Amino acid sequence: ELLDQADKCLYVAKRNGRNQVVRFDQIPAGLVVDEKAIVRTKESKPPKTTIPFPAVTALISALGYRDPDTAAHSRRVADLCVSVAHGLMSMSNCYVLETAALLHDIGKIGVPDSILRKPGKLTPDEWAFLEKHERIGLEIIRASFASEEMSQIVENYRRHFDGRNENLAPSGNRIPLGARILAIADAYDS
Repeated sequence: ELLDQADKCLYVAKRNGRNQVVRFDQIPAGLVVDEKAIVRTKESKPPKTTIPFPAVTALISALGYRDPDTAAHSRRVADLCVSVAHGLMSMSNCYVLETAALLHDIGKIGVPDSILRKPGKLTPDEWAFLEKHERIGLEIIRASFASEEMSQIVENYRRHFDGRNENLAPSGNRIPLGARILAIADAYDS
């Protein structure tokens, strides 16, 4: 009886637009669920998430106010990535790569000026803190955008192709193409 009640609730929720909860006491008495009318096909692919460009420009503007040199570097890297990816990737994948390139150093927003603008050599502790900017940036990207593809590019662009210094991380051709292009463009501009 409990399974029958749950099935009726599910049926009503689906028929009323999905993405909602229907309690059993909200279902009209006498509702009969026609099992033959229920379509139980598997959805082919989840819809691709869109990356809102105004949000990207807002983040890059924030980085520009925080560190103009890094923002300019990110714009140059994005231009290089698009130039390289043209013809290798679809236009939608090029857009994701361009966005990932623009935001690959966004984590530097969380790095103190004493480290970011230090004129001399950094101490080992300062280097360790500076290296956290990658994790900070990835958290910002994941929180701001629901694009796993963009997150994978930013997360893996510093991976070594030969797999050295990596535990269980992708290497070789398992590194996303966008991440490999971003790595080359970032190294070239740097």
